[in-house]
Amino acid sequence: MAWLEASLAFIITMMILSTIASMAVETIHRILRLREKGLKQTLDALFEKVIWPKLAHTLDPLIHTQTGDREALKERWRQNLIAAMTGNQIVDIRADLQQSSSLWSRLKRLIGIVIGKLINDKSRREISTLEMVERLAETEVGRHISQRALLLGEQASERFKTTIVVGISDKFESFSEETLDLFSRRAKLLSVVIGFVLAFGLNVNAPDLF
Repeated sequence: MAWLEASLAFIITMMILSTIASMAVETIHRILRLREKGLKQTLDALFEKVIWPKLAHTLDPLIHTQTGDREALKERWRQNLIAAMTGNQIVDIRADLQQSSSLWSRLKRLIGIVIGKLINDKSRREISTLEMVERLAETEVGRHISQRALLLGEQASERFKTTIVVGISDKFESFSEETLDLFSRRAKLLSVVIGFVLAFGLNVNAPDLF
């Protein structure tokens, strides 16, 4: 029965180390806000490589006399798009509902703020393609697409919006998959590194367990 006890000891030890390593990786991702940064990088690449090239030629030639040069307009659109896509709308609504003068309400609000800071509840970590398309309509980019479509005929208008939106959504899915793959590989590497650190730090010797 000694071999059975040794096997169980080894399996339990590996499970504990694996759990600790997973928790450490998740903690690192949350503290450094790597998921949020990954989403922002995805949206930034989407705007730079897809949205702006598709819409730059549709700008009014005299746009610089109204809103500054094209670079300023480009940066404003970029920041507006990222803010609209990554913002957590529920947090703002919840904050309005929690307004109260009682001590208990203030304490709950303070606790909520602290927890919100720790988990970064004002920024989304991921969004689906459908949600991205829905939020796109609320951005300056979406409003520009609608305005340009109104200048065309009915059939051309629908074809223009469909072409633009479908192109953006397809690329968003592609970029999201690339970001997910990068995130997965980074998480595996962190798990391996943390596993080695734990094994050496705790002086886990596999032969001794047997």
